[in-house]
Formats: sequence, C-alpha cells, structure tokens
Amino acid sequence: MNLKIDDSGNFSLLRNKFGNFFVQEKLNSSKLIPIIRDSKFVGFHKEQSNYNLVLVEFINGVNQIVDFVYRFKSAYVWETDSNWNFVKDLKVIGVNDPEFQELKENHGVDINNDGIIGFN
Repeated sequence: MNLKIDDSGNFSLLRNKFGNFFVQEKLNSSKLIPIIRDSKFVGFHKEQSNYNLVLVEFINGVNQIVDFVYRFKSAYVWETDSNWNFVKDLKVIGVNDPEFQELKENHGVDINNDGIIGFN
C-alpha cells in the first residue's frame, strides 16, 4: 500500500512501505512513476540521504519536486525531466523567505509541519 503525501495539483506524490517515492498522474491513476536521483530510487537508501519530499507539480513547463530539509529549515526545489528523474536544484528557499510562505499557500501544503499554510 502507498501513502499519499501530496495530492494538491495534477500529480500525486506517494511513498511506498519501503520508503521510495513515486509520482502518479491523476489522469492515469494506474501508473506509478518512480522518482530517480543519481541513478537510484529516491527514498530510503543506505547510500543516499533520506529525502523528505513534500510536493510534486508541473509549473511553468517544468516538472518540479520540493524536498524539505528540517536540519537546514529549507525547501529544495528540484527540476526533473518528463520521467521525474532529477536534473538539478532550481533553488533553495529558507523558511524565513517570503517565497517559502507563497510556496505553501499556492499549493495548500504545510511543507514544514508548523500548522500554517501560507501567510495565516
């Protein structure tokens, strides 16, 4: 069984019981697309850091994934290819940056689990 993490846009972000992340297009709910970074599944992996993916969406023609790192209190916005494979970090947004609150509000997701979405 898969845990749905984000369902706010045209895509859903899911995590399986092994800790690996997948994208599911809402129009084709039978297909799970694994998220790949450095030729490995993103999720729990002994040779990779543990990821905390919180959001997936197609924005301005680019597949994007948000990874929130509690240790650095920052959201890392990834660019991915059409198969949701990591291409590069687009930007890093700290929790005190107004853009961080915009990101939460625009997607209706409490990225850092502070109980606030947007500028409430």
